[in-house]
Amino acid sequence: MTVVDRRVPPPLSRNNGTGFSRFTIEKRFPAIVKDVLRDARLKAPKIKHILRLLDEIQRGSPIDLSLFESPTSYWSECINALAGRTWNNLSFFDTEFFFYHGLNSIAQFFSDGTDVFRATRRGALLDTVAGVKGNIVTEKRIDSLAPLISRALLGNNSDYSQLDRPDGLDVSRKIRIAVDQTPFLLEAIRSRRLKQIDYIVDNAGPELWHDLFLIDGLLGSIKVDAIVVHFKPWPMFVSDALVSDGQDTVDMLIQSGAPELRGLGDRLSRQITLRRLQFLAHSAWGEPRHFSNLPHDLSQSLRASSLVIAKGDLNYRRFIEDRLWPASTDQALASSNVPFYGFSLRILKSDPVVGVSRGRQKELASADHDWRTSGRFAVVQRLGNGLPSGSN
Repeated sequence: MTVVDRRVPPPLSRNNGTGFSRFTIEKRFPAIVKDVLRDARLKAPKIKHILRLLDEIQRGSPIDLSLFESPTSYWSECINALAGRTWNNLSFFDTEFFFYHGLNSIAQFFSDGTDVFRATRRGALLDTVAGVKGNIVTEKRIDSLAPLISRALLGNNSDYSQLDRPDGLDVSRKIRIAVDQTPFLLEAIRSRRLKQIDYIVDNAGPELWHDLFLIDGLLGSIKVDAIVVHFKPWPMFVSDALVSDGQDTVDMLIQSGAPELRGLGDRLSRQITLRRLQFLAHSAWGEPRHFSNLPHDLSQSLRASSLVIAKGDLNYRRFIEDRLWPASTDQALASSNVPFYGFSLRILKSDPVVGVSRGRQKELASADHDWRTSGRFAVVQRLGNGLPSGSN
């Protein structure tokens, strides 16, 4: 039983975090900018603005609103709300979103489609093809979904925004499970006929391949009317997957020389034609929103879903509003503002986490002092409204 803490902590900031936010701003952002500036389409004025954006974020300077475009009314509201504020005033969640939104705005993605992360995502897809392991190629139909869930979880390690970047489809890296509620997920999958599963993806490349392996397994082994896969509407967080990445991945599977992979691509393509598999990209996924603040249409759709599966760190942070709750906080309390409940499949790469008993925390800390952020630990966890208190 986890400890229920009734105090609501503030959102994580660069000042009240345990170091990961500072590491991101001081180390990860510069590395990302360095990669972005290799794009030959970026001329001197754009390069100058990108370097100024990075410098102002790092120094905590007043925010220059002229750097940001307003592709949606929500973005317009968010940008206008920054008038007179500094980067030090922002939560870490908002800082990350505005960093990536600034890159897109300066590169003019919203006017001419310049995608500064396209080459990285394309490279991730090619890395995946080159890294296909024999046990993936020869894998036959799996009766149990548990191995596919495990692979989808471990695939979340393939995050190209990290300084330590992944290598192909290999998920053999030793990852310890901090909280494993896979049995509850399997029970939710198998307990009844499902009208719709909503699957919120994270990274393109190796992770998306593993997601599609799992989605194919779900479509082929349970009674479900449709699976809706949610992608980002524009480039974000370096390797976050767009609909085009999903389509490219299916096409590459179809064109594969390996019969098993080609068969997978054919099955997915057929399910797309039948509308049992749908690729969508709501604009809200590209906005600085938590799950408690989604637009009405998307919120209602997820609330009506038979099952929601959310991949990765960002979506976990959306569940608990990126607050630095004590790790022993009841997960139902921390995510009580979310109007639906689902399952998070996440490799831990940032500080916020809940539902980890104090005894378990001691075990994890003895194995790795930085267990929250090292990328060596993972969770499969139920989160959101409708989740009973003490449901660990």
